[in-house]
Amino acid sequence: SMPERNIVSWPSMVRGYVQEGMISEAESLFWEMPEKNVVSWTVMLGGLIQEGRIDDASRLYDMMPDKDVVARTNMIGGYFQVGRLAEAREIFDEMPRRNVVSWTMMVSGYAHNQQVDIARKLFEVMPEKNEVSWTAMLIGYTQCGRIIEASELFKAMPIKSVVACNAMILGYGQNGEVAKAREVFDNMRDRDDRTWSAMIKVYERKGFEMEALDLFALMQREDIRPNFPSLISVLSVCGSLANLDYGRQIHAQLVRNQFDLDVYVASVLMTMYVKCGNLVKAKQVF
Repeated sequence: SMPERNIVSWPSMVRGYVQEGMISEAESLFWEMPEKNVVSWTVMLGGLIQEGRIDDASRLYDMMPDKDVVARTNMIGGYFQVGRLAEAREIFDEMPRRNVVSWTMMVSGYAHNQQVDIARKLFEVMPEKNEVSWTAMLIGYTQCGRIIEASELFKAMPIKSVVACNAMILGYGQNGEVAKAREVFDNMRDRDDRTWSAMIKVYERKGFEMEALDLFALMQREDIRPNFPSLISVLSVCGSLANLDYGRQIHAQLVRNQFDLDVYVASVLMTMYVKCGNLVKAKQVF
């Protein structure tokens, strides 16, 4: 109903639709725009990448009259998202100007695609590193099971983010170094629910059932709301220990959080009740 629209109102509508995930509506408006600036092109490009339409994004990218560092970085991320590493590298190599975000996108992209050695070479020559780039490199190592390199990098990190610490807890746990995982946990100044979940999962997977239950109890005493993974881990521990009373408490929490409707949760619940000898309850869950 606007009597007049300008170069601000059109991109605002496109951006709004993109933010709400309504990419088709954004696209329709985008092509109706009488005048497109670099912001509107970049927003539309991001929307297509967000929806996983990488080929459409690539065509739009080629049509862009001006490609700023944000558009180029977004396209790099889109290509890495679908494993098209060569095309991502080509854009990066052609960039007239790079910032810490574009460098970090390259490191993260290679690491995510299991190319950690290439990621490390880029990481070493970055003119500026931030918390995100350090963490991306660290997660690359932990996901590939290269715990020695991950540990060395973790020690060298100027700022150890919560995300980085969580990755190290899981990395040490997967490598069987439970004591080192707990050391990272204990030394953290700030923790989120994923931190607690990671440590509980390590205990559960490595056969430290009582430690998992103790940590879960401490989590509740500190008023940290259990998340889905932590409840599943503790439920598995209850089955291993045939601890029916504790298992029932966890079941009640799952119901309160409406997690009990999940098929995977139901399977774990049935397993727990069977191991605890309560076949009637297992059948009821089924």
